[in-house]
Amino acid sequence: MTTAPTESWRLFWANTDRDRKDEDGHAPAWTRPLWAHLLDVGHTALLLWERVVPDSIRKAAADTLGMSDEEAGAWLSFWIGLHDLGKAIPSFQYQQPDAPYLKRMRERGFTLRPGPGFDPKQPGLHHGHATIAILYREQQKPEGVPGFSESLAAFVGFHHGQLAHAPEWRKVACHYPVIGDERWQHAQGLLLRAMYETWDRHYELARPRPDLPSTPDWLLGLAGWATLADWLGSYAPAFDRNVGDDLDTYVERSRAGAEEALRAAGFAERAPLRALPFAELFPELADFEPRPVQQALLDLGLPSDPAEPTLTIVEAPTGEGKTEAALALAARQQARAERGGGLYLALPTQATTNGLLDRATAFLEQAHPGSVASFRLAYGRSELHPASEALLASPDDLAALYDDDASSATTKARVRSLRWFLGRKRALLAPYGLGTIDQALLGVLYARHFFLRLYALAGKTVVVDEVHAYDTYMNALLERLLGWLRALGAHVILLSATLPANTRRALLQAWHAEAQRPDEHDDAAVPYPAVWVAAEGSVRRVPDGGKPLAASRSQRCALERGDPAPETVAEQVYQAVQNDAVVAVVCNTVQRAQDVFEAIRAKLGGQLGDDDLVLFHARFVRQERQRIETHVLERFGKRRDAGPAVLVGTQVIEQSLDLDVDLMLSDLAPIDLLLQRAGRLHRHDRTRPPAHAEPRLVWLCPVWDAGSLPSVTEASGWCKVYGSTVLWRTAYLLKNRDAWHLPADYRPLIEAVYGADDMDDNLAPDVLVRWEEVCEKEHERLVTSQRNAAQRIIPAPGDLASIFESGKPNLADDDDEQAHPSVKAFTREGDSVEVVVLHRRKDGGLFLDPDHREAAPLEGDRDKALSKEAVRALLGASVRLSQRDFIEHLRDHAANEPEAWRQAAEATPSLYGLHALVMRDRVWSEAKRPLRWDDRLGLRVTSS
Repeated sequence: MTTAPTESWRLFWANTDRDRKDEDGHAPAWTRPLWAHLLDVGHTALLLWERVVPDSIRKAAADTLGMSDEEAGAWLSFWIGLHDLGKAIPSFQYQQPDAPYLKRMRERGFTLRPGPGFDPKQPGLHHGHATIAILYREQQKPEGVPGFSESLAAFVGFHHGQLAHAPEWRKVACHYPVIGDERWQHAQGLLLRAMYETWDRHYELARPRPDLPSTPDWLLGLAGWATLADWLGSYAPAFDRNVGDDLDTYVERSRAGAEEALRAAGFAERAPLRALPFAELFPELADFEPRPVQQALLDLGLPSDPAEPTLTIVEAPTGEGKTEAALALAARQQARAERGGGLYLALPTQATTNGLLDRATAFLEQAHPGSVASFRLAYGRSELHPASEALLASPDDLAALYDDDASSATTKARVRSLRWFLGRKRALLAPYGLGTIDQALLGVLYARHFFLRLYALAGKTVVVDEVHAYDTYMNALLERLLGWLRALGAHVILLSATLPANTRRALLQAWHAEAQRPDEHDDAAVPYPAVWVAAEGSVRRVPDGGKPLAASRSQRCALERGDPAPETVAEQVYQAVQNDAVVAVVCNTVQRAQDVFEAIRAKLGGQLGDDDLVLFHARFVRQERQRIETHVLERFGKRRDAGPAVLVGTQVIEQSLDLDVDLMLSDLAPIDLLLQRAGRLHRHDRTRPPAHAEPRLVWLCPVWDAGSLPSVTEASGWCKVYGSTVLWRTAYLLKNRDAWHLPADYRPLIEAVYGADDMDDNLAPDVLVRWEEVCEKEHERLVTSQRNAAQRIIPAPGDLASIFESGKPNLADDDDEQAHPSVKAFTREGDSVEVVVLHRRKDGGLFLDPDHREAAPLEGDRDKALSKEAVRALLGASVRLSQRDFIEHLRDHAANEPEAWRQAAEATPSLYGLHALVMRDRVWSEAKRPLRWDDRLGLRVTSS
């Protein structure tokens, strides 16, 4: 065997400084030695272990390895430092064919064009996956320990986000020409040995115990830790450019560079939240006693081990302060964390996320002990929300993170978004975050860097609101997420007013399949409100016995069925307005909301102005929708003015918006959602119009004969939004009721619909056949949804080894417009497309408004990204469409979009995946069905 000289491994390079040029003006000017980069990332990993990696991952890893915390940190950081060992292969080193170092490599005998099968112009084996192959090869030697070491190498090698499968790296471990010939392979081994010996001299590497499990669950967290260490350890300004030749001499400078990299990004040692009294956490509530459910969480006993993950499920009516109770519990849980941790608030939609922003930041101002709380608003393009700009940190804010005097301050913290965390995949890494549930669910789909999201949530308290709002597909993802959050030591708090018992049981089962659960013989008789706690292998309900929790108020709500015809709805609204009522009408589809609004507007004949007659749905452009949302909260919220007003909306007003109306009319919906909608009736104490002294819900549904079924399928199309069977069960449940009493009826009503196996009423034979056919079709759709989730979801805890099997998908991120739907990492079932609505003037000019007053800011340098102001203006004109014919047309005809738009979108990452929908005279007629722009109605689908 011909071997390379001992020092040949020093020639390998790792990365370049593309912002610098050499003396001749060519970029890049500088290539960093591979050995130095490995030391840089290893030291970054070590500092993260000492300061940031959550207690749960550190403890699990140390216990597995049979080492102390310090020993485990040094040993694993060495392995993370090896993450780019795979750059020592021909295809990577030959990326710069004119580089001076290649001449020296040839002089040392390295073959850079190793014959058949090697094409330097084609992408070869990814260097991260080459790392796995090289380490696997080295572990096959007699002194190596395969199994665990192979798994460890794999999760380190995944640091660029893409999985490899065991047969792939085993096949190429010694394969020429991909890995290189014997000279290359010998040099790779020498580099590995040099790294080990250097690290061992400085950190005295311990040896792990021999009986290691092959794939412990915490390795998934290690993959995220490795990715973060690589990103920070590649921050060129922090590290010396001139590293010299001696590894031992460079070690201290490498560690100093890692210190600077963490400092520049804002990774200070994380100060845990403070478990303050309720009145101090929420000073605006200081004059009120905590409600019973809030007090239950304040009194909740915590596990003796602070690292023991806990699942808490809170079932309580709307308006009981569940969010504040969850935040207070989160503060108590996080106050016990030594390192790592934090808080993520997960909401169902962007609108509900925005609605919680002020309350979340106000909480952090009180609960955070330092002068700056690092916070991130997390959802698609959230950096363009107006509040995001206001929250951006200044250099003074970053300096305050490291101010020893500020760390013990008792004054209100400044909530700031540090710039390093603004990257889309970095959002969850911020200690404190507020965003959509989708950001967390991507952690259990085979999307790039899914494990980074799970690592980012490890050790935190994750609060998930409106848990009832998720369908079969999303529930499958949520259940898998719960299992992994428990495995990685996160606390979870789930909030809902209307949670069916079978859903609650599935969530508890997902958290811990072996947990002992309370015996529940009659779901409808389980006390409500209730708090459920799963920890230390068991589940208990709070309180454990005796008197159940009470709600802070009780309410009788009158019920009546109403005719869903828009003209009939308009007549009822008209009568209420004559009696000075504030009315909400909730429709199941956008088109129906538009039709009902038009009928009401015609009936009122100008009695209400634009501020008092409002339409709110998701098919307004973003800027207009935000304006309407703000106005709705003012005109129909807690502090609203007196006097009649009418709000017509879709499901956007049923979740997390603090609205208060005198009368509600609602399309027939599943019973839990009707209860949610009705939670906006008489929500706050105020003087009501005499005719509406009692809350009243009119549920809109066609009348039906005995033994038959309501026509919710053919006539209304509501079954496209909700399953027919749950609508029919709800209608039969309510048909003979003139009222419900809350909270006493919450659980019986929900279980009567979701806990039923069949219809209670006698159906005519032909109707029964129809019922059974629909049940079968809905079951098939449910199975399809479960199958779709199973095809995209990562393995459950305890089955992590199967992630290495061939056939596992590599899914594209859910916002990758170029990816085929079959390989997208959807967090929600069903396709959609986001468009920017532009208006073309007769002379060809493009504008953001139909009156051609504001030009679309698309002009600029061909290859230069648009300014943030221009992007914000364009996104203000965006809207999401879910109709299949529109989606297919826009994607199939993307090449026909205006040239100015296509150039701007290609050069501007924030516009990636969007399409331009160009209207002429307020109409877009390129698809089979035209879309019309209406200033009051939003985008309207028409038949011609």
